[in-house]
Amino acid sequence: MTHASRAEEIGLSLYRRAGLSPAAPVPGASVGLAVELYGGDVIREGVLGEQALPLRRKGKQKIFVDGRLHPRRLNVAIARAIARLEAGREDEDLARFLLAPPPAFRLQFERVGLDVEELARPFAIPETLAAVRLVELGVCDGVVVTPEQVHRPGRLLSWADDETVRRLARGRPQSVWKVELDEPGCVALIAKP
Repeated sequence: MTHASRAEEIGLSLYRRAGLSPAAPVPGASVGLAVELYGGDVIREGVLGEQALPLRRKGKQKIFVDGRLHPRRLNVAIARAIARLEAGREDEDLARFLLAPPPAFRLQFERVGLDVEELARPFAIPETLAAVRLVELGVCDGVVVTPEQVHRPGRLLSWADDETVRRLARGRPQSVWKVELDEPGCVALIAKP
């Protein structure tokens, strides 16, 4: 079993445990999941040095979040904290599943197509995360370039090293669609059909 399929299995189990459906987009799903999984007083706000900190205190799970975060970033931070609590370690695959489960994400894609802003909206996630979901779920072939990483799960530009992909993302490529995303320095390069 691959790590991604294991993350999907855990994610489905968490949605079932919370009594929620992974087939319908839920804005701020991670907040609802946290409350349903761990109780109404699970999330605590403050000013932290990191976005979210999951802890077990007196046998109960708590998620401390930085109250200064934009709501979309807060949603992501809470999903990452849930993933850490449930997997016992950082698990980006599980966090992405919790934020935009494949059934709901594919349904939203059928509604809006490659409009990354509209793909992100019902899930309350950043456009960058929506673009990553597009390519990792195989909805379309593409590459997502962030300041930290080049995400390329598909065939597009598989021959190129990261610096070549970054150079292409900075330019005006003709062979792919270039989509500027809502986070600084983030670009999606989507294969033209």
